[in-house]
Amino acid sequence: MKLQAMQVLLTRLEALLDSEQAAQFNMRYFGSTYSVYTKEALAVPVCGTQACLAGEAVLAHGLAKVLPSGGLSFKNGHLAAPNEIEETAIKVLGLTVIQKRKLFFFNYMDGTYGWPEKFEVMYKAAKTPPGRLYVAIRRVEHFIKTRGRE
Repeated sequence: MKLQAMQVLLTRLEALLDSEQAAQFNMRYFGSTYSVYTKEALAVPVCGTQACLAGEAVLAHGLAKVLPSGGLSFKNGHLAAPNEIEETAIKVLGLTVIQKRKLFFFNYMDGTYGWPEKFEVMYKAAKTPPGRLYVAIRRVEHFIKTRGRE
């Protein structure tokens, strides 16, 4: 794990916390256009789309940009598929396969590794986009503190 790269991600998440784009962060709907029909639709992000930790890592390092219509595109203009975003984030953050699972997925999504239960429970209980983002910030801090073990 590249600690400096993780710190860049953390700094981005903290900057988003008090911005109109806090609702952009969503661990469940990466890259999809924001929908008011989603039960988590509590605020509309400026970009109109959503990103997870992998997406935010790529954005934090300036490797892609958010498209107003939804999703991300790489700097070369190539529309990024979710698997490409994940692979790019793994490289930029220097994660192992297990670390990737622990950072990018809830435990129920992967079935073997994922966020520690306390963070997953806190995320699900959060009622606002800034609340979910706050939990993600605490999650990333814990991940850094434990050097990717948890």
